[in-house]
Amino acid sequence: MNPENVRTYATVLGVGSVIGVWKAVESSVGKTEERLEEQINKTEGRINQRLNKTDEKLDAIIEGIAFKENSP
Repeated sequence: MNPENVRTYATVLGVGSVIGVWKAVESSVGKTEERLEEQINKTEGRINQRLNKTDEKLDAIIEGIAFKENSP
């Protein structure tokens, strides 16, 4: 094998390695994005549940105040 072929082969291997690493990084980033999106959705769901409970409690308090104000 002459030096030119060795250099070309090494370059091809190097480029292939870089592409392989890049694809692995892309895959990892994609999986991380999916996990983050799932966590965001779960957190958003929990926040909405708490807000709904808080709204219900506030409604009950407001009704109680209105009832007291309208009582003789």
